[in-house]
Amino acid sequence: MIRTAALVALATVTINVAVVGSSAHADERTCIIDPVSGLLQCTLVASPAPPVKVRLSVDVPLEWVRLPLNVGELIARGFGCVRTVAGVTEIGVGYAVALNNVVTGEQLYLRYVCTWPGAPPPSPPPPPPSPAELAYANAQALTLEPALSPATSIGGLTGLASWLWCGDPGPVGTSVALRGWTATGEVHVVLVGWEVDGSDGFADISTSCGSPEAPSSTWTPQTKGSYSVLLTAVWAGSWDLSWNGIPMGAFPLGPVSLTAPPQPYAVDEYRGELTG
Repeated sequence: MIRTAALVALATVTINVAVVGSSAHADERTCIIDPVSGLLQCTLVASPAPPVKVRLSVDVPLEWVRLPLNVGELIARGFGCVRTVAGVTEIGVGYAVALNNVVTGEQLYLRYVCTWPGAPPPSPPPPPPSPAELAYANAQALTLEPALSPATSIGGLTGLASWLWCGDPGPVGTSVALRGWTATGEVHVVLVGWEVDGSDGFADISTSCGSPEAPSSTWTPQTKGSYSVLLTAVWAGSWDLSWNGIPMGAFPLGPVSLTAPPQPYAVDEYRGELTG
């Protein structure tokens, strides 16, 4: 009895343990000597991390939310985030984790997650693919080659208009899968940028690729020399996003710009002769 009383007098021992990877919270360990059995009974309680809201991307209105959600009454009855490990009762933290569309207010994903002592709280998923990443993944389909008249095999002449156009493929299907995200969509040409580098340079913008009969742009060089023609196609459309197979909805896509490699274009000089 004297030994038991002495052990009870030790009362409660509390130890704070820092959680690896999270400076926002710590775990609390409480040990009590059972006055009847004389056994040491320990409880390890995880402290909740604060609520968090994270906007995943500037391109799509998706927000990840983490909210601590422990119900004390249920935990006291053995429900929720409670388990026994090596004789120690562990009480974890329950979090409601959601993905929301901040524009429509729609909740796209909701899950209750238990985080046990010593483990970091739930963290947001990686960002979805960016328009630049989609462009890179579909560069071959979205890079348009410039066409000229006179053709590049002939070259231009000073004082003579050269016609510029490109072949518009119409709507183009695109897709990319990165970091657990999958994006599939369809885009079309909304703008065409022309740039001619050289001593008599030129730049122009058009809303379409044009055609051999109705060119997208015309350029009349006044100086002979070697030039290069650059065509930038600007695309826009929409895409459907999913995260780990969970649909996130359809979102506008673009503008996405891709520039074709420079195309050499030689310009010769035209000289007229007067005859008597």
